[in-house]
Amino acid sequence: MRKTILAGIATLALVAGLLLVLRQRAPVKAEPAAAIPPSPARPEEPFHVPAPPPSAPPKTREAMVEHLRRLGRALLLRDYRSRQALDALMPPLTEQDVPWLVEQVRQGELFLALGAIDILKRAGRSEAVAALIEVLAGRGSVFLKDASAEALGTLGGPAAEAALLDALAADMDGSVRARVAVALAAFDGPHIYAALTRALSRDRDAAVRHAAAEALSKMPSQDAVRLFLEQLTLEPDPDVQIAMLAGALDRGGEALMPVLRQTVRGVPLLKAALEEEARRRGPHRYARAYSTPFFGPSVPISWNGRRIGVTVETGQIPLSDVAAALFEAPPLDRYRDFFYLRHAEEFLDDVREGVGLPRAYDSRGAPVPGGVPRNELDGTVFIHYRDPRSFATNILGYAEGRDAYVTPVSLLHEVGHALAGLGDEYSGPMASKGEAENLQSPGRPPRWSSLVQQGFLPQPIARDESFVIPGGTCAMGNRPPGNLFCPVCQLEIIARVCELTGARVPW
Repeated sequence: MRKTILAGIATLALVAGLLLVLRQRAPVKAEPAAAIPPSPARPEEPFHVPAPPPSAPPKTREAMVEHLRRLGRALLLRDYRSRQALDALMPPLTEQDVPWLVEQVRQGELFLALGAIDILKRAGRSEAVAALIEVLAGRGSVFLKDASAEALGTLGGPAAEAALLDALAADMDGSVRARVAVALAAFDGPHIYAALTRALSRDRDAAVRHAAAEALSKMPSQDAVRLFLEQLTLEPDPDVQIAMLAGALDRGGEALMPVLRQTVRGVPLLKAALEEEARRRGPHRYARAYSTPFFGPSVPISWNGRRIGVTVETGQIPLSDVAAALFEAPPLDRYRDFFYLRHAEEFLDDVREGVGLPRAYDSRGAPVPGGVPRNELDGTVFIHYRDPRSFATNILGYAEGRDAYVTPVSLLHEVGHALAGLGDEYSGPMASKGEAENLQSPGRPPRWSSLVQQGFLPQPIARDESFVIPGGTCAMGNRPPGNLFCPVCQLEIIARVCELTGARVPW
């Protein structure tokens, strides 16, 4: 997924200034629920290997196997909240456990091996390197190869370095080569730089070239800026061009701005991509005159590009019912073919590549061929359905980062948080504290004034002393079913969908 955005740009006739920065989308605030308290965020820490205290409960291999399978499932689903909870339950790890964990990696049972790789990586156990190299060089699961590449980058050493270089040159799967390129950023030396340079200039897969650009931007070579500027004019993919532009700016600083402006003028695809980024994130959305049907029910747009992965833990609710409730609401109805669904309950059994692999579903809940896609958009949003009685009084659900814990009544509201970073349009101690596209500090004309003038919105309403909101009937007000997204929230959802998929914004 693109990690770079345009922070400031004028059109090139144009360019008053060009500033490209790396950024992650801001985390969405969490709304706590009584029976499912949010886990506190904490940095990744390595496992230690102390001897278990005499009072520790007995640990059996059966318990370890179950723990590893649950951990591997959470990693494959990208269910990071469950992973945090499992970390807290991890039985004490001893030296005697390490050879057994390495053997689980070699045996290759998907969930079990993924869990073992994660623990060995975070424990810094170099004993795992040989087994990880076997997995990376073999013909097994690409999920395990991805995890092994990442672990080899963390564990390091000459053998890990050589295996990663071999995989970058020879592995047939582009997603594996991309993961390998990222892992090689942890190493140093002219041979690493040369291998990543070859990947940047010659690899047939744009995702690999993008990963190589990001890896090269982290390396100490002073030649990186020249390399990026040369390759910019040869690279056919605008996402990779932007990654190289970001790397050049990061390495060259503000002194490089005149050269970058001149370079952008000579690369039409990059120029167009930056202008589209400006339209997507800037005020352009409010400058257009909209017709009344634009914010109403729409016919789906056909789409064959990158798709957004939504994982759903349905409980007793059929997946087709979830899809209907989510994708009948404008503007998601228009963009429903930009999504695919993953059914969390299907990730229950130990599966091997090509045998019983969980399926992907379209936005109507029908299976699609090919299994679960393995790209960077997998698990963009994770929807967890919960029994309403599991929430505290007056709590309908909550969002924690990209995880939305919902009941049927709060689905749209929490997905608005998790997908698009929208703020709460209700007041009270549980409401959003930071400004969002649909929340603006009072005392100045709202950014959506043109929608008021066009008759799509009333005059701004005070949510409280901190913010004004676009109206009183939006799903972000956490009201009962029947309230859809207001025009301001619809435009932000469209911008987010287009950002993730590479589609053009309709303004």
